[in-house]
Amino acid sequence: MIVIYGAMPAVAPYVDPGFALAQAIRAKLRRYRARYGFLPRLLLMENHGILALGQTAVEALNITLMADKWARILIGAYTLGGPRFINEADVAHIDSRIDEHERRRLVDEGVKR
Repeated sequence: MIVIYGAMPAVAPYVDPGFALAQAIRAKLRRYRARYGFLPRLLLMENHGILALGQTAVEALNITLMADKWARILIGAYTLGGPRFINEADVAHIDSRIDEHERRRLVDEGVKR
């Protein structure tokens, strides 16, 4: 997941659809960029779904496919007693590895191994 999304997807609480939702999304993206220095690649919107924020159609598709895979893994993990998430230090370590950045570049370009 880290190779596709980076360290953390963004999560937006439920807001009624329409202009208020657009404003909430804009505010969430601004806060995320202020905290992390870049925009998220995935925005999870409670009771609405996801926004895949890619630079290309391939990137957006890969983000969406990973969100689907992640959801299936979480469902399986909860049926077996719940997931065991790795800590923030390990996430940061994985996200900063050169080989992970290379894997991300290859995935973004649509290169299959």
